[in-house]
Amino acid sequence: LGIDTRIFVPPDKSDDDGTIRILHVASLVPIKNQRLLLDALALLTDLDWHLDIVGDGLEKDHLKLTSDALGIASRIRWHGWVHHSSMPELYQQSDIFVLTSDHEAQGMVVLEAMASGLPVVATAVGIAEELINTCVPTGDYMAFAEQIAHLAENRSMRLATGLLNRNKALRFDRSNLVQDLADLYENVIGEKLQREGR
Repeated sequence: LGIDTRIFVPPDKSDDDGTIRILHVASLVPIKNQRLLLDALALLTDLDWHLDIVGDGLEKDHLKLTSDALGIASRIRWHGWVHHSSMPELYQQSDIFVLTSDHEAQGMVVLEAMASGLPVVATAVGIAEELINTCVPTGDYMAFAEQIAHLAENRSMRLATGLLNRNKALRFDRSNLVQDLADLYENVIGEKLQREGR
């Protein structure tokens, strides 16, 4: 599955008010393990961060209660379901993207975040495990917190990692993948015709 890297693009990051905007996009269901994210961020209350959570699901009320119990509810905005056409702006407004899933088949949101020039902190699942070096074992909220803190405290590293991620994501551009698939079919068909003497 590919992404449109003409839509998901890095923003101008010249403005910096000091607040680290963290973005999480996923259904609010157990396998996405947002509890890990809340536990990690509860360890980082000395940092100036704000979390945007995009997605809806059965866990929403429980997660809201958990964030309140952890003392971080005032730093979280729950967007609910957001139309895909509005997502590029949310990526552009963010400084760090986070994925906390216990399992992913691929993880399109990781590619969208990378194409948008964001550093990514993720559990070692799906495509994240292949593409980024800031993966942590599933369920390890302390390691997750360490990775977020490392990026939050180093703006130049965030920007450099975001640029690197953008370049990696370009190979997953939808048009490139379509061409790769067309080339594959042409090669297979060509070899078959050659074997048949046509």
